[in-house]
Amino acid sequence: MKIVGVIPARLASSRFPRKALALIAGRPMILHVWERVRAFSRFERLIVATDDESISQLIIQNGGEVVLSNEPFKNGSERCASAVADIDCDVCIDIQGDEISITPEQLERTVQVLENNPDLHVATAAFPVLQSEDLSDPNLVKVAVDALGHAIEFSRKPITVAGQKITNYGHAGIYVYRKDFLIEYARLPQTSREIAESLEQLRILEHGHKIGVAIINKPLLSVNTPEDLALANRLFSQEGGVI
Repeated sequence: MKIVGVIPARLASSRFPRKALALIAGRPMILHVWERVRAFSRFERLIVATDDESISQLIIQNGGEVVLSNEPFKNGSERCASAVADIDCDVCIDIQGDEISITPEQLERTVQVLENNPDLHVATAAFPVLQSEDLSDPNLVKVAVDALGHAIEFSRKPITVAGQKITNYGHAGIYVYRKDFLIEYARLPQTSREIAESLEQLRILEHGHKIGVAIINKPLLSVNTPEDLALANRLFSQEGGVI
């Protein structure tokens, strides 16, 4: 299986502008993510897909590969689809550029969901929500999973079924796509809930496709707000650069 990794990085983030270049322990966030992700040994290539020349130059100066495009993509998955369209690969792993605590082991577990389920076109990852107050945080996307390990719902709000509480996991910003499906995804029309919740994965569910979910034990630290950035800097200081 030929696997290509893509980190989509748009500088003009709507919720936290310029966060890709925000400093964590004195270094841009996108560089932290790229360095962690490149430790995954199964990548044939690892690409940062961006619309910004400064991000492009930063990655190139550190020996990385970049696809630069100013096309008005609706989300990171569409940017990834464009980046790998002409690349010979079987699978594209889309790693969101704010997942600063991602590990190769978590990527491997998510890939295995796809490898072990030939009928699936896409897999993602989720983790237990340890603090009940996090369920009300719209920046923590929640996912509910059925008995077969498939996502049944994603939302920024707590998820219930028929008014009953069910286990809500935190969604990790990892998507493992079969390349042919990723290209198809980019051609599918957006859905109303995808737009309302600003969650690209809802397009997959609402067009009738399944998403496999790998449950990982450790919550990921995503930088969605300036407060998350401050927390990341504190943790890097306390843990010596390891989160």
